[in-house]
Amino acid sequence: AQGLPCPGGFRPTPLHEVLLKTALLPDERAVSAWREWRSVTDLDSTDSGAYRLLPLVHRNLSALGVRDADMERLKGVRRRTWYANQIIFRELAGLLTALHRAGVETMVLKGAGLVQRQYGDIGLRPMNDFDIMVRPERVPEAIHLLKDAGWAPKNRPPTERLDRYCRYIHSIPFWRKDHPECDLHWH
Repeated sequence: AQGLPCPGGFRPTPLHEVLLKTALLPDERAVSAWREWRSVTDLDSTDSGAYRLLPLVHRNLSALGVRDADMERLKGVRRRTWYANQIIFRELAGLLTALHRAGVETMVLKGAGLVQRQYGDIGLRPMNDFDIMVRPERVPEAIHLLKDAGWAPKNRPPTERLDRYCRYIHSIPFWRKDHPECDLHWH
């Protein structure tokens, strides 16, 4: 499961903060935080915010030599994240190739841009989509290339006056059946 809805929205709850300590502290404090977290909740009732931290929790607890009944499950979450991210990176690579062949410069944003460089392991950061940015003047061409590759905009941009639309909107989400979402940004 991907986790229950996140009760804190985009802000960490107190339990998320305990799990962040488990994921990031380099010593016994992480193990203590894990014990604290486990004393009030379990993996079966993990919300989506906590679920996204579990691969990092696995890496840190493994590095600290923790032996716990849930370590194999944490390892499974990390492997599932790695697998799902492989699919995302394959889709991303295909779109980047098409855009670059057409001479459209791109920048990879957010998770896909951070995961390999900052995390060093694509199994550590769950992603649901990927984000590509192009220069504002290349948006029409990028939209056309995405459509040619089988992607459809979730919100239909206007066919006329696209330049005006692009002044007020920063991105368009695209989707394909059974694929991760792609957000095309220009601001």
